[in-house]
Amino acid sequence: RLKTGIVVLSLQELEDAMPTFPNDAFSFHVTGAKNDFADWAEPVEPELGKLFRQVKTKDDVISSLKAFQQSKEKKKK
Repeated sequence: RLKTGIVVLSLQELEDAMPTFPNDAFSFHVTGAKNDFADWAEPVEPELGKLFRQVKTKDDVISSLKAFQQSKEKKKK
């Protein structure tokens, strides 16, 4: 559950939520001491968790999601 009350159960739901996600709520989830997005992703998608560890902004989350999805598509081919 995000600080805004939105429940995110998939990568698509996270991607959909990010553009309108308030900056103060993002700052609650990503600080110098924690990264809730990386903690959420790592158990299921370790590669994405590593990408999320680097994020500083909502745009970084969106970019990381897109890069991860493109990487997965290339691996399928």
